[in-house]
Amino acid sequence: MTATRQALFGYNNQMTTGDATEPENPTRARPTGSQPARSQFEPEELRRAIAHYELGIVQSIRPLEIGSSSSPKVVIEAETGRYLLKRRAPGRDDPYAVAQLHRLQLALEADRVPVAELMGTRENNSLLQLGGCVYELTGYIEGRLWAHDERDAHEAGRVLGLVHRSLKRARPAGFEEGSYHAAEHVEHRLLHIVQTWSHGEQDDTLASRVLTMYERAREEARVAGIEREAKQLVHGDWHPGNLVFDHDGRATVVDFDTVRVAQPLTDAASGILQFSMPQGTAEVPTRLDLERLRAFARGYATGSSWPDPDRRALGPLMVESLIAEAAVPIARTGRFGHVEGVRMLGAIERLGGWILGQGVGLLGPDAR
Repeated sequence: MTATRQALFGYNNQMTTGDATEPENPTRARPTGSQPARSQFEPEELRRAIAHYELGIVQSIRPLEIGSSSSPKVVIEAETGRYLLKRRAPGRDDPYAVAQLHRLQLALEADRVPVAELMGTRENNSLLQLGGCVYELTGYIEGRLWAHDERDAHEAGRVLGLVHRSLKRARPAGFEEGSYHAAEHVEHRLLHIVQTWSHGEQDDTLASRVLTMYERAREEARVAGIEREAKQLVHGDWHPGNLVFDHDGRATVVDFDTVRVAQPLTDAASGILQFSMPQGTAEVPTRLDLERLRAFARGYATGSSWPDPDRRALGPLMVESLIAEAAVPIARTGRFGHVEGVRMLGAIERLGGWILGQGVGLLGPDAR
């Protein structure tokens, strides 16, 4: 970390607070229908928050409706530049946890990992507490969403490798440990689905087969040596929505809310899965885009080391990740988004079988 950035935020990061007399929370939109309504800033809330930053004359403010519906965001055009202000969502707004993430983000920035630049308050803090809420201001990242091509997949892998290489030196104290690999909560959710469906009209044998597939993938990952890989801090949710690509194809990471302690390969495997899903499929496909998958793997190898024994664990880990993502919502609601649970599990069974059937050849001969 540069001396300038250390001076800006300090390393204890004492949180900036607003007026104690303000109400605990600003008015928030109420959910309507099946989808929650998007939370909005109140004009007075914005005025108070912006007053804590030295932005010069504010020329315009416009809402940015992306990401969590409970975390409102605005783009601010000001005399000193363009910025993104967001109110952190409930459950993601513990000030001490946010300060911990900010310290990590500053360390990544010092390591030349491309991350959104945190902007300090007038009091030289990286976050703002105001009226019971937590806010953060970053430089606005000009760019685009990912293009579903090999070039962007390679870049996504490269940046994840850089993140892992940098986080390897970070202290993991205070961060949650765990992943989808050999996760008891995933197996419990799958057992719940089996038991629930056995008393209804759904195909409980399908749910049993998916549970068996999860157990098989878990054991294959263990045999391949995943549990011998040292644990460290990892990103925890590497998917296209957490990256912004500039016009030269360089990616910037814009979200670190899911950082945790786990084997880096679990992060890489779920990332490969996310970036190799075929474009234009509304549901789970029956196979992955191998060219993008291998491009991601090659990119990762340029940003971080890629041990040979881990190659055999990637496919099983991808299957574990695939099943884990669907198990929780299906156990809770019987659906995965708009898709009926039985259709989703059927699609997962087909794709998971395809991945496991590829074996060590999944990454191709030039994965390193």
